[in-house]
Order: sequence, then structure tokens, then C-alpha cells
Amino acid sequence: MRILIISDSFMPEGNAAAVHMTELQKYYDELGIETIVATSACGRLDLGRKKLKKLIQAPNPWKRSNAYFLRTFGEIWAAIAIGIKIRFSIECRKAERVVVYSPSIFWSLSLRIAKLSSDKVRLIVRDIFPLWLLNAGLLQKSALSYKLLNWVAALQFKSTDRIYVQSSSDEQLIRKEYSTSGKQFYLLQTWMSKSSYKITSDTAKYIDPAKTNVLWLGNMGVAQNRDFVISVIAKILEIGTSVKFNIVGVKAHDRDVLKGILDKLDEHQRKCLEIIDYLTHEECAQLAIRSDVGMFSVGKQTTDGNVPGKFVTYVMAGFPVFGL
Repeated sequence: MRILIISDSFMPEGNAAAVHMTELQKYYDELGIETIVATSACGRLDLGRKKLKKLIQAPNPWKRSNAYFLRTFGEIWAAIAIGIKIRFSIECRKAERVVVYSPSIFWSLSLRIAKLSSDKVRLIVRDIFPLWLLNAGLLQKSALSYKLLNWVAALQFKSTDRIYVQSSSDEQLIRKEYSTSGKQFYLLQTWMSKSSYKITSDTAKYIDPAKTNVLWLGNMGVAQNRDFVISVIAKILEIGTSVKFNIVGVKAHDRDVLKGILDKLDEHQRKCLEIIDYLTHEECAQLAIRSDVGMFSVGKQTTDGNVPGKFVTYVMAGFPVFGL
């Protein structure tokens, strides 16, 4: 099988989209599935290379720009360029599946230009544009810009067979606002996915009953003030060993930085920092129930009103939350 993955971000970029899509590509690579990556990410990418058939890049240096005109222009031209490259690529034409990751709605232009059959396409919806811009007060419903963006968004849903969303409310909103008759919806597993939240023994081994157990779940990248958070953890461990940190699900290159702390700690201090590569969603919920404090941080570049998914899990577990 050959799978074409279209996304604006791949590692080493430090955002959630980059982590998700890189891990997905590497997962396919380890399974022996051929992949083609099409992206607007810049520079050398951290990808699985065993079965990587082709890499298509149309670098967009403005995708994080605060100038909305440049940001929109960059997304449009990158989508068009990638669409043209896919259309005239023999390797891409042989792809049996296409995975598209929003938040950019302009990948719909790539799909149309490339003339990819919608029954091959699987769309992962992160944000629902331009409704998000409308609700944030950045666009007016009567504005021509909103109508144009909404037309592109509608085209995005028409160009796919299966739509993966983060919650059932997202599905209801998309069905209400756009023509999605005949489309199949699936719920992704996120921090907001349902959990039993009943204590089991699965995660007891990570808890030290003699200490205050502090939990960090998920990404610890630029948007989560990684270096500052790590410096705080190191300082607390230097002061004493009455606290144990359980750090779960941090991406590989951030784990390496975090593990650098261990080299500077003595034997007793090292026992107070446990780096856990992976837990299932249910296991994360179980560990949250057993922990004493949840820890998170939000960088200055984060959009006002955005709440980290890990915060939702902490609150649902019913323990205090420590924000840096």
C-alpha cells in the first residue's frame, strides 16, 4: 500500500500538528507501508526513511505570520504548488490513500488541482475555519472574505470521503453548516475522549505514596514553554525530593532535552523524575486520578482563549492544577 500524507507541519517543528503527522508517517514506515509526504513545512524534516517514496515541499515561510494577508497568501500559494506537483507525479497518482490534516482549509485546492478521487481521501479536522474566525470576531458573516473562505471550507468537505473530528459537537457543527450528505464521520481519540475515570491498578507503579505526585501530560514544545518548564522541574528537584514528577507523552527530541536533567541529578533525585514515553488515553486518565497535582504551561504566542487539552483531563480528574 502507498499513502500520501498532506500536512503543513512535520517535525522538527514544535507544534502538535507536526508531532501527530510525523508520528503517523513513522508508524506507517515501520509497518512497511510506502508513504509520500506533501507539505509546506520548511527545512529538513524528521521522517521515517525506510519506505518514504517521495517528499514534496512547497515551503511557506509566512504560515505563522501575524499578518493575516501574508498568512493567507502563503497557504494558498503552497496549496496550489503542492497540488500541481502531485498532479504531475506518477508516484502520487499510484497512492491508494490520502491523509489530509487541517487546520488549513486550502488543501482542498491541492486535492482539486491534483484531481484526486474523494473516495481515497481521509480528512482530519483540527479547527473549523472560517467559523472559528467568525466566532472570534475576526470576520463578519456578511463580508466577502468570509464568504470566499467558507466556499473553500465547503470544498474541503466535498473533496473527502471520511472526516475525522475531535468531538461529536464538531461533527454536528460541520453537518449543520456544510453539505456533508453521504460522508462518514469518525471521532479521534483526544484528551476529551470518554474515559471510565475509575481507579485500576494499571498506573499504580508510577505513584510514590510518600511524595507529592505531579503529572505532566502530552506535548512540551515551544508553545508550552519547554525550556522554562524544564528549568522549574530541575530547580524543584535541586531543593528537595519530596516531589515526584511523572512526565508522559513528550515527543522524542523534547524527551532528550528533559533526560539531560537526569545527568545532573544524584541517585535520590533521579527517582523523583520519571519520563514515560507512551500511555493510552485510559491509562493517562487513571494516572491523573492517582496524582496529586496537574502541571501545564502556555506560551505567549498561544491564541487568547485556547486551553490545553491536558488541562481538561486534569479538571475531570478532580485535582489541583499548577500553571506556569
